Amino acid sequence: MSNLRIRAQTTTQTDDTLRLDDDGTAWHKVRCDGYGLGVAPLAIPSLTQECGQSRRSTSTPRKALVQKRTAKMWCDCCCIVLPLRLGAIILSSLMLIYQTIGLYLLHTYSSILPFSTYETYFYLATSALQLLTTFLSLVALGIRSWVLTRMACWTWLPLLLLGGVRGGVMAYRLQKGVYSVEWVCNQNATSTLTANSSYITNTTTGIESKICAVGAQAVVEYAAIALVVDYVLMCYLAFLVWRYRAYLLTLARFPKIDYASLYT
Repeated sequence: MSNLRIRAQTTTQTDDTLRLDDDGTAWHKVRCDGYGLGVAPLAIPSLTQECGQSRRSTSTPRKALVQKRTAKMWCDCCCIVLPLRLGAIILSSLMLIYQTIGLYLLHTYSSILPFSTYETYFYLATSALQLLTTFLSLVALGIRSWVLTRMACWTWLPLLLLGGVRGGVMAYRLQKGVYSVEWVCNQNATSTLTANSSYITNTTTGIESKICAVGAQAVVEYAAIALVVDYVLMCYLAFLVWRYRAYLLTLARFPKIDYASLYT
């Protein structure tokens, strides 16, 4: 961009101002070699100097101009509580921790849950995909990779649909099959009940006793709430990754503008 010579386009108008915004920013038609016809505000020095413009419009804060030019949605930084990249890294790190624990518990103690074998495989596969996508998002944010960020952004789309189906089916099956967990508790957590209601004796650990102490119905309700919270966090992380992708795209288009105050 710095090696390109940008010149003002010759027009028949006496004033090349295309429009004057409410904040006083004058926008002028410019011609950039290799980039076609565009517009540039005179309030951004890097653009006005390269385009050979000598006039300056009223001074407008650069942050406001950048937000005006780069907003890709109804507002910029909407729903972002923490700084974009830092907040997404913190959220993805926390999600990696509890997703790893959840995947381990589901794999180890699925025998007391009212799931068939294929159901358990589906839940495990979906949880593993969610874990890998979260890790991919964390790496992409950590190294500021455009390729990995775009890959994570597109991977989240089908995974959100799959995660919603998984959460809904799991909550329904847990509620309908709470009797099997109660049966395990009635057997003093020494036996498990399979999906076809046949009684088999398995080696159990102390976690079944802890579940029974809380109560089967309460455990099912807590699991349903955890599934809802997990899905909400998935959606929010996907949103943050999408916004960071838009930031990287904007940064590539306008490399001379400092966006640190907006998207740190």
